[in-house]
Amino acid sequence: MDFPDPQNRILTRRTLFSRGGLAVAAGILGGVILRRPRVAHAGPAGAPPPQRHLSWVWQFSEDGAPETIRPALAAAGLGVVIKTHDGVDWMDRFDPSPSAVSGPEKFAKLVRFFEDGGVPVHAWFVAKGYQPLQEAKMAAQVVAAGARSVSVDLEPHPGFWGGGPQEALLFGKELRRLQPNAWLSVSVDPRPWHLPGIPLKEFAGFSNEIAPQVYWDEFNTPANWEHFVASGFPPGVEGITAAFLVDVTFKVLQPYGLPIHLIGQANAVRSGGWQQLLDRSYSQGIHAVSLWRHGLTRPETWQALQLNPVTNVAGGAHVYVVQPGDTLSSLAAKWGVSVDAVMDTNGISDPNYIYVGQVLKVPQTGTAAKPPPVSASEPAGPAPNRPPVVPAGPYVVQPGDTLTWLAFHWGTTPSRIAEVNALANPDLIWAGMKLLIP
Repeated sequence: MDFPDPQNRILTRRTLFSRGGLAVAAGILGGVILRRPRVAHAGPAGAPPPQRHLSWVWQFSEDGAPETIRPALAAAGLGVVIKTHDGVDWMDRFDPSPSAVSGPEKFAKLVRFFEDGGVPVHAWFVAKGYQPLQEAKMAAQVVAAGARSVSVDLEPHPGFWGGGPQEALLFGKELRRLQPNAWLSVSVDPRPWHLPGIPLKEFAGFSNEIAPQVYWDEFNTPANWEHFVASGFPPGVEGITAAFLVDVTFKVLQPYGLPIHLIGQANAVRSGGWQQLLDRSYSQGIHAVSLWRHGLTRPETWQALQLNPVTNVAGGAHVYVVQPGDTLSSLAAKWGVSVDAVMDTNGISDPNYIYVGQVLKVPQTGTAAKPPPVSASEPAGPAPNRPPVVPAGPYVVQPGDTLTWLAFHWGTTPSRIAEVNALANPDLIWAGMKLLIP
């Protein structure tokens, strides 16, 4: 993600990737937090878990401490992609932060910290190919420690990939032996003249998706303009825009037959770039995008992602991933539709129950609302505020539930739920567990 390229890069790591960015103010809910069960990973033939837009973290010493990053991403509704290792070295060798990943145990602690705050955790590392079996083992350990996916940064530049096709196949065979169902993404520099320098064909054979680095401002140089022309992709009069770069990226990567997950430039200054990237992504049926990198994210980038939530245009339907505090009524008001329309579109029978992480289809605007029933003993008009209906039988815990959220939803307290259910450890509830709601 951050390589020296004297011919084509005009910004160094210390200038382009210096400390900075926006700290989003957000409160963190107190109370008991669920230790979330790990989401089942999809294999190469399957589909990924529900996605969010993702923010990549390089070094905590540069991008900010986890205690700062977590509330910012929770407020923005994003997940995090944490760098775990570089070749066969864990990140504590390069990152002086006490939060730097020093091994799978440290990464597991970071997973619990972020996931408990409502931020899904993914991982990434730089592949070098000199010790492919050890690199595969470390990637498998990261998956076992809780990463929802792992991204391999595969680039032909100095300090990055130095192996060949055989080393790529050794890496893939060992990783799939250790973690056959892990969701694996291969992140590449998509400029056409750089792709021949990496064994992308071999990596595509055991990966689930390709994540190209689409840095339109950084790539907008005279040298790159000449290279694009020589490669058969002449830029327009506006130069190397986000729209141009995305279109070229799709053309050169689609032959590999994998889904494409775009990584945009978080500190891009040219207006409209992020909207172009998002529009092009959604038009291709891409669920979500990523930003590189967290510590440099401009306010305009946060705004673009929040105004364009995770979407899936397959079948013409936009989808939304439920966030902490969402209700059907608040979502219906946000989308300009009725609660009944949201329920009908998603097959929901209980209007008082949705859960964090649930994927909802967004109804088309203008859907008529069903008139509420009016009983003889109750006058028409807005219904008074009432606590949600308590389930008649035991409640089955859903992925993403917390005691804090359940207590808020049913007008009680986390300690009361723990007492009624004789929970020895109120921090530990899991999907499928049955709870009595007082």
